[in-house]
Amino acid sequence: MNINSEDLPKDRVTIVFTDIENSTRLTRLLNDEAPLAYEEKMRDEHRLRLRPLVIQHGGVESQRAGDGHMWVFQHTQQAVECMLEFQRGLRSNPITTTKDGKKFSLAVRIGIHRSEANIKPQVDPEKSEPWIEYPGNDTNLAARVSSLGAGEQIILSDAAFREVEGNLKVWEVKPVTWPGRFMKGFEDRPEPVHELLYYAGQKSREPGLAVFKEYYDFARNRYVERKQKQNEVLDYYTGKKSNNYERLVAIHAEGGMGKTRLAIACALRMYGAFDNGVHFINMAGQTGRGGDALARIIGETLGLKAEEATLENLMAGLQGKKLLLLLDNYESVADRAANLLVAALCAIPGVYVLVTGRQQAEVDDLKNPVSLEAGMKFEEGRELFIERARQQGKTFNAEELEQLPKVLQLLVADENDPHSGPMPLAVELAAARCRDGDKTLWEIESELKNTPLRDVLVPATEDSVRSDDESTNYRHSTMVRCWDWSFNLLHSMKNGPRLQQTFLAAGLFPDVFSAAQLAKIHGHTEAGHDLKMLLGCSMVRPVIVNRATFYRLHRFAREYAALQLPDDPHGPTLRDNFIAYYARETWPRRDFNNDANRHWLDAEWHNALAAFQGAARHEGHEALFDVAYGLEGFLRLRGRWAECEAMWLIALQSAQKKGDKQGEANAQGNLGNVYQLQKRLAEAERVYQDTLEILQELGNRVGEGVTLNNLGLIYQSQSHLIEAESAYEESLKICRELDGRQGEGVTLNNLGNVYELQGRLDEAEAIYQNSLKICRNLGDRVSEGQTLNNLGNVYRVQDRSTEAEFAYE
Repeated sequence: MNINSEDLPKDRVTIVFTDIENSTRLTRLLNDEAPLAYEEKMRDEHRLRLRPLVIQHGGVESQRAGDGHMWVFQHTQQAVECMLEFQRGLRSNPITTTKDGKKFSLAVRIGIHRSEANIKPQVDPEKSEPWIEYPGNDTNLAARVSSLGAGEQIILSDAAFREVEGNLKVWEVKPVTWPGRFMKGFEDRPEPVHELLYYAGQKSREPGLAVFKEYYDFARNRYVERKQKQNEVLDYYTGKKSNNYERLVAIHAEGGMGKTRLAIACALRMYGAFDNGVHFINMAGQTGRGGDALARIIGETLGLKAEEATLENLMAGLQGKKLLLLLDNYESVADRAANLLVAALCAIPGVYVLVTGRQQAEVDDLKNPVSLEAGMKFEEGRELFIERARQQGKTFNAEELEQLPKVLQLLVADENDPHSGPMPLAVELAAARCRDGDKTLWEIESELKNTPLRDVLVPATEDSVRSDDESTNYRHSTMVRCWDWSFNLLHSMKNGPRLQQTFLAAGLFPDVFSAAQLAKIHGHTEAGHDLKMLLGCSMVRPVIVNRATFYRLHRFAREYAALQLPDDPHGPTLRDNFIAYYARETWPRRDFNNDANRHWLDAEWHNALAAFQGAARHEGHEALFDVAYGLEGFLRLRGRWAECEAMWLIALQSAQKKGDKQGEANAQGNLGNVYQLQKRLAEAERVYQDTLEILQELGNRVGEGVTLNNLGLIYQSQSHLIEAESAYEESLKICRELDGRQGEGVTLNNLGNVYELQGRLDEAEAIYQNSLKICRNLGDRVSEGQTLNNLGNVYRVQDRSTEAEFAYE
């Protein structure tokens, strides 16, 4: 087929890129059983449906790359009309397929750009299918615009939007503008992009939104711009601040000052500049874990399995990538090792890091600190207050707006600093009381003035970080006053005392929780209703986990709740219920190997660990062990060895303090397992020996047999075969004494391994045959398979190939 380039769109053309969302995931899920299922049922259907529409609207297909397509039109109006028709058609008649009863639907993101330069098409007739190419910067920019989108979205560059702005009403389209987007190769010219909402009820989604989904699922979390600080961060990365492109910037301030929101806003602006994305990494709850924890959690966020998330694998995996790492709550891991790791990350070309923390990160050569300690500008605080009040259904008249600065003045970060402005979290708390029929601005000002400033500086939670300078003390005291005022106001509401207790119960969770979980702790079926009331008061925040609504408290709110809990008459009961919930209800029943639970589990373990720590602090010895047994499986599954070791050391101390010898032995035994799985053999041997002495003292023969077996494995791993043989034989004797057939079969297998390593093949064969008989009698197919494999090894060494082949098969 001959194509005349003169007949193709040329000069000022409109370029469209379409791409399928989550194509890699769909390919993996659909093709694992039926090869090419994704390509035939999803990808090819996308092209077959779109290509005729493009031709109908005067466009041409330029090129294809996997799931992405490039289309070119002479006029922007043609391109937009075509893509609107396609997306609306896809919505009314979706492209779907099913697997294992689950339905998968295709979602396409679209980017449209009007070229700013004249472009001549190039045709390569040598290709098996005519290849039309439109080279140049405009094509690259169009691809970048498309990369900003998500499934169902249509994103236009500013140049394309200006061409069709007058047609939007005719098309029944609502535009949403996202200003100042940075894109790869165009970092020196950030420009707005425009999203077209083309069906009733469609919600706008900021580019890069999926990375920070929990912060943007609800309107009450809408970000109010802090332009000066935002530009200060962005100018470092784009070279405007220091005439050098920086790759590490740190935002620091006390809690409630808006660090995370500002960092997310900056990351979203830069989203299009990174081929390998923006990655949000919350370090809260990692207190004292240091560089190893930081390497692990970054590795897991980037897709490494827990056992693979080592420093070496992380550094190797980042080579050749271009991405931004947002390390939130960095003070939780800020030690020398973590600082060195961050410096090493920034030495890798293409890796950019944005750090937030309560204290300025002490990373080597860090010259780019951005402080929020002075609070918001008053006009920003005013906008935030009005926005949050509007969400409560309240608008202000002129007289009320004149009163607003007096309220904001009570919320400043430092009363002695004339440049100090209001604190964002304090503004949200005050504005939440502006619902019609609730508090007027005059009442808010009066009540705040009459709420005393409390000098409460003792850390309320283990991960609290405070400095002791005067301005920090004032900020903290002011924030506590706002919480005192809000908390006390709950009492005057309907079911006020219950609402206060619901808030205190919520403060026990360091991570996300559901209304059902809270009901278990609170002991009241109205927890869901109470959460909605607290949500209206800005005292809790909603998040989406696996498409379900969960809740979380701001870190400062959690600290405040911890301060109040001891003084509440129901406080001890709430705390005990929280510990009991994780001790007896959730963790022992959880399937840790179910991938569908992975995201929930990775957050939920912080809550269980908090219950364990609470039991340790309040001497809930029995519950402490119950939680530990539940946590053990999950921590091992995720390779969280440091947390596992620390947990069993605490359990060991608790047992020793209580004089619980069996608990001491259990803790020692589990600690030995942790060391053994990490190949820390000398430590494992020492702990197992201590365990054995206690069990022998208690006369616990079952535990003694298990521990001897574990000791045998340690000796065997160290090539101490005589000691291993002795330990296995002692264990075997106990198993036979107690008629423990399964233990006997396992120990026989281990003993056979030792004989085999010593070259005693006839004895090894005999003992494996004995083990095989036990496995078959018990119906233990796994152990039977292992024993047959061991027998095959013996036959192979003896050149008994027919018998070896039979055993292996």
